[in-house]
Amino acid sequence: VPVRLRQLAILRVAWTRRAEYMWASHMRFSLSLGLTPEDFEAVKVGPEAPGWSAAERAVLRAVEQLRDESDLDDAAWNALAQHFDRHQMMDFLFTVGTYLLLALAFNAMSIELEPELQDLALEYGSPSSREDVS
Repeated sequence: VPVRLRQLAILRVAWTRRAEYMWASHMRFSLSLGLTPEDFEAVKVGPEAPGWSAAERAVLRAVEQLRDESDLDDAAWNALAQHFDRHQMMDFLFTVGTYLLLALAFNAMSIELEPELQDLALEYGSPSSREDVS
């Protein structure tokens, strides 16, 4: 899975699962890969945010369906299959599943942010401080 799409998926999991440590640490990594503050704001909104490519929108929709249903319907599968080969599809499913589990564990363990990650969370927002859970 292309690294940008992987990071968008992980960031969406982190935001919607209120996984502050995962969000901040993946923001740091994503910035080094060229993602922007505008990308972070769009991830917070989700697949309906303007400006996503077809592949990005398909990834974000699939993340939400996997999170909510633990499954993908044919439309979501077919949307991803327009951009991923079969190997990448499996990689994507395992990535999202792994990060959903990690979000649960990180939240339950109340992992504290290092100072650098605290600064990123202050600058770009923190999922733990938001009121909605969409």
